[in-house]
Amino acid sequence: MYDSIASSRYLIQLKGVWSTKKNTTMQLEPVGDPHARPVVLRDLENAIHDMLHSLVDLHKAGYTHRDLRWENCIKVNVEDEWKWVIIDLEAAGGDGEEWEGDGLTAWNESTLEDCNGKKIYTNASDMYQLGKLIVEATYSGYGEEDQDLYALGEKMQWECPAAMMMLEEICKSGCERCCKFDRAKSVSSLTRPRGQSFLSG
Repeated sequence: MYDSIASSRYLIQLKGVWSTKKNTTMQLEPVGDPHARPVVLRDLENAIHDMLHSLVDLHKAGYTHRDLRWENCIKVNVEDEWKWVIIDLEAAGGDGEEWEGDGLTAWNESTLEDCNGKKIYTNASDMYQLGKLIVEATYSGYGEEDQDLYALGEKMQWECPAAMMMLEEICKSGCERCCKFDRAKSVSSLTRPRGQSFLSG
């Protein structure tokens, strides 16, 4: 899996593996603050932007995260600018695969797709959870402007969009934030979807 997301700037990366007879050590980068939370409205907007990039990269590779929560998003300093990176891919699996563990505490199982009695995690499950994180963050209150983001988070929970669809709405060609973190990548191929914007009411 790590090979398939090696070009992502917004997902944790595997840099090396060392094995002995007793254990295996994995070196993961980057290192950041797992206790960080969006403090002001701009923080939350940046977090949404970066997490959408993470999910687009992960979903394109054929995987769904399945454990998306603030504890699994670290804040990393890059050239005096803070970037959010999604970590903890141990629970990740293929889109449409059943979770065979004891269940992930961050999920409401009733929201998962049911297939012959099996709970199936899909890309839409990740987007539902991102909506929950947006709602959770806006509880702290950023002022009147956070009402739009709160409504967006609620909408995402009953109408889960594709990550790419949302990213195309907020990350235009020449996105200043993307240029800071990933000068080698061009976002000129991102085009606005036709029809009604998901970010509109």
